[in-house]
Amino acid sequence: MPVLADERLAALVRQVMPARAPQWVVQIVDDHQDACVMFNRSVLRVHRNWSTDVHDAGLHSVLAYHPLSLKKVSSQVLRGLSSRTAVDVWQACAIKKGYKGRLSEKRGFLARTADGELAFASNAAAAELDALREVKRAIYERARQARSRAQRDREYQGLMSRRLTLRKYDGSFRVPLSDYEGWLPKQTAEALRHYGDEGVPLLVIEGEAFDLVPSLNDGHLADLVYQLDRDVQRAQAETDDRALDQFLGSLDEG
Repeated sequence: MPVLADERLAALVRQVMPARAPQWVVQIVDDHQDACVMFNRSVLRVHRNWSTDVHDAGLHSVLAYHPLSLKKVSSQVLRGLSSRTAVDVWQACAIKKGYKGRLSEKRGFLARTADGELAFASNAAAAELDALREVKRAIYERARQARSRAQRDREYQGLMSRRLTLRKYDGSFRVPLSDYEGWLPKQTAEALRHYGDEGVPLLVIEGEAFDLVPSLNDGHLADLVYQLDRDVQRAQAETDDRALDQFLGSLDEG
């Protein structure tokens, strides 16, 4: 026979389940098969071990599903040596939140891999296979992102190398260390303080920036390049002005 949940458990269930007016009446059942939703009475029947098996395990909100009961079952796919690839499987009764927030009761199987990939299906084998496919997709996506990141690093470092090679400003041009401290590792910033109050040679900063590329995300890297571009333009303009003054001075002497 279902019994009313105490207020602590009822509040916990209502907190993680889709909201409903009037609020859910939470009942406890001893048999996993008795867990269910009674929409006409706004009643949720959760298994007695819900707080530990579902909530404490972090399975109270999985994909579009909110389990009322989870009963551990054995693997239907991974056996023998292949069982080193761990997949946990549960027989489940859950509320599903669908299109436009429509709620329904779903019975099926939940699978979770050791990597945390999840799947819900009508039978255990399908849930396991779907979860394993998610693992493969995640591996492929990480590999794709790694290739993309490596390509980005090569392009930015190539840009900085070309700029250093084609440098047109005086190597003595200095910039405040404070302008770059936010990007530099703490130890590097401390080492650069020995240049004193006159600032750090921009040439040194550009060399450090080359090494920073792999460690910065896209936003921080874009900001760093913008700051470098501004300082390089200032350095080149100052160098050009100095060259012009020297040229005009030579004419006067002539």
